[in-house]
Formats: sequence, structure tokens, C-alpha cells
Amino acid sequence: MDVHSDSSSCYNRKVLKPLNSSVVEAANTAQPTCSNYAERKNWMDKYIEAGGAWECVCPKGQKPKDPKPPCPLCGKAHLIVKVINDIGNPVEGTTVNVDTIGGSFTTAEGLADYGQVEPGTYSITGEKERTSSGPGDPGGLATDSVTVHPDETKLAVLKLCSKCLYWNENHRTDYNGPDSKFLTSTQISSVNVAFRLEANLADGNITITSIFRWGTVASDVTNAEKADTIKKFKAQVASWGNKFNMKIIDPICGEKTLPVRFRLIWSPEDTSTTAPFQVNLYKTYPRAGVTGWNIDIGYDSDVTPDSSWVLAHEYGHSLCLQDEYFYSGVSSATVTYKKADGTSDVISLEPSSGNIMYTHANTTYLKRFYYFTAIEAQELLCNESGRSVTCEIVN
Repeated sequence: MDVHSDSSSCYNRKVLKPLNSSVVEAANTAQPTCSNYAERKNWMDKYIEAGGAWECVCPKGQKPKDPKPPCPLCGKAHLIVKVINDIGNPVEGTTVNVDTIGGSFTTAEGLADYGQVEPGTYSITGEKERTSSGPGDPGGLATDSVTVHPDETKLAVLKLCSKCLYWNENHRTDYNGPDSKFLTSTQISSVNVAFRLEANLADGNITITSIFRWGTVASDVTNAEKADTIKKFKAQVASWGNKFNMKIIDPICGEKTLPVRFRLIWSPEDTSTTAPFQVNLYKTYPRAGVTGWNIDIGYDSDVTPDSSWVLAHEYGHSLCLQDEYFYSGVSSATVTYKKADGTSDVISLEPSSGNIMYTHANTTYLKRFYYFTAIEAQELLCNESGRSVTCEIVN
């Protein structure tokens, strides 16, 4: 503590004891209140002016303490994802997803910094769409699993594989040709069929789409009955779906198992695409059937009875499927169902297990009825990927 004579240079003044009561009274008269810093400073100025003794208190010098080291992670982990291309360069603008944490985009340095995360194992995906920015940056897809430990900074490196871009995209093909590509029957000649197959690898399904249109509509069929026929036909087509799945194996990209679905769209109400099949609707029809590109049915005889079962059965014919019962005059016959792997199932008719292609009103859908979808999907995906991709119908 030091005593100064110049009060103007001191900012921490203190009166010396014993106090001089007359000087205190003079200061109190000049500055009766001391409720803030300005009033306290003015009181001290008046005290000193009246002759009161004072001293300037200077703080003692203190040696600074060593700073306490911060806790950078405190039991958590620091996760950084770096994305590179086929030649090792960082890829900007890649969509990175870390499960349970969320998505991010890489910087110009190819980095997606997730900051502090809970220790554990995370699945990471990186995807960049196709781009024309150069041969070293065609886009690509990458997946990995990384484990991060407490108080660890982890750099996870993803190398984009352009060969798997198609693996997360949707693909489609339109088939219009002989049913003999998919099966043969000893009791009936080959016919042409048509359908669209969508291998929706991004959306997660295989969808078979058929397009029908009106052909001949009898004059005694009402508009309400026409509308009801479309509604019920679409429902029966959809009933073929979600019975089996398709397992797809790519030797580089991995494996996916997707549900097989079916849908019917009507031209021109639902699409401008030309419909190969036309539906001829009568009030009644002696025996519903598919002949060439014509589907002949009766509203009272086929659309309304048995929950429209006939519509589901005849739809099977439009896909390529044959009846599994004997035709008139036939006592021995087989149907050979081809598989995508080159093998086949040969079915002897009569006796046969009850199913939708054999027994009236039976709604059993068998795995062999779906083999054609795997044949077409496998051909499509082999073309898209440029390598051997396999497709198989599974439960």
C-alpha cells in the first residue's frame, strides 16, 4: 500500500483513520448521498479538499496462475468424414449421411465435420450425382462402418465408387415380345405379351406396370359399369404384388432384397402411352379370355362374381403365364418356367396344386409365377451396370 499526494492520479483512494469529524461533516454537506460511483468519487474529492488525510491503494502484483487445461471432448468423440474420388482427390458437394446423426455436405477439401458425437459404431454413406466436371470426378457411391472411441478424433475416409452409381437409381424397361422368353407350354403356342418393369433401386421396389385401354364396349354396358370395371381390374392387378421379393446381388455394390409390386394404368385416362392390350367389355361373356392383344370379359359374368377373380386370372395371361389345367382334348401337358439363373421348373399339369392359374376362385400365388420378373430385371441391371448382376425370386 502506497500513499500519494496527487489524488487525480489515483483511482483507488482510501481515507486514513482516525477520521476527522469536521472534515467528514464538510464532505457530507457537499455530497449527502453516495449511491453510485460518481457520488462516491465526488464525496472523496470533497473530503480531500476539506483537508482529510487519504492514501492510494495499489493492488499487489500477482503471479498469473497456469491456465487450467480445457477438456476438449470430455468423453465424447470427434467425427470427421473425408470423401475422395477414384484417384484420391477430395470431392466437394458429396451428400454424406451418418446413421442416427444426419446428413451433411463435403467442403472443397472433401470434409464433412460432424463435431462431437457419442462414442460408438456408425454406418456412413456418401453419394455424389453424375457430373461432367472431369474424368477424376464422375460422381459415385460409397458406404462404410466406423467405430469412434471416447476422447478420439476420428477421420473416416470414403472412396466414391462410380461403378455403383446405378445401385441407387431407378431403372426401367418395356417388354413387348414372345412369352417364350419366360416359359413354354406343351398345350399352347407362344403368344406376344407386354409389360413395363421398373427396377427402382433408389425407391426400394420392383414394379410391373401394365397398360390397358378400352376396345369394344357393348351398348348395354353403362358408364358406371365401365368405371367399376377399371377400379376392380386395378385392384386385382395390385393383388399380385407383395407376395414375393426379388434378391439382387451385385459383385461390387452388394445385395438388395426388394418387394415385387404390380399396377395397372388405363390409357388415355392415366397415361398417353399407347396401350398394347385392349379390354372388350360385354354385359355377359360366355368364357373370359385373352386372345392376342384382346381381353374379353363380361361385366355380369366376370367383373362382379367371385370378388372379380377372373380379372386377376386373365391378367396373369397378359404377363406371360399359362393355364395350369388341361384344355379340351388334352390329357398330358407341361409348363416350363424359366429362371434368371438359366435353370427351369417343369410343371406337369393335372393334378396340380390349386393356384390362381389353375383353380377357379383360388387366390394362391406361386413363386414360379414371378420368375419372369427376375429374368427381365437381371437383363436390365446387367446392361445398366456393365457386369454380371443376379436376380432371384425369394419369399
